[in-house]
Amino acid sequence: MDTRRIAGTSIMALMVVLLATVASAQSGSDVKRTLAGSWIVDVTPAPESGIPPFVNLASFTRDGRIINVSPTEGAAVGEWIKTSSGQFAVTFMGFAKVGADFLLAKIRATLEVHDSGDTFTGP
Repeated sequence: MDTRRIAGTSIMALMVVLLATVASAQSGSDVKRTLAGSWIVDVTPAPESGIPPFVNLASFTRDGRIINVSPTEGAAVGEWIKTSSGQFAVTFMGFAKVGADFLLAKIRATLEVHDSGDTFTGP
């Protein structure tokens, strides 16, 4: 299993706020620039969300599926496609707990995997 670590902000944070992942780029080939694999995601939500930082796990299958697991929010599922070299469009849905209620949330974002193949950024 290919495990990667990203730092900064992720798109998962309660699936309510739009976030960006901060990471550094290194040189590498386009072969490494894929979402396929498992990622450990250090999430830092937007300050106005009131959500504290947390870690979640995301798995992007080679056939374009996403399974995202948050210890506080549960699971989300979706799909991803490659739009150009190292760039991807992702859509996933899951339930976010807001107070005592669970709301169905849908997230759409674009991501760019850096040349190193072990980091990505995106809103």
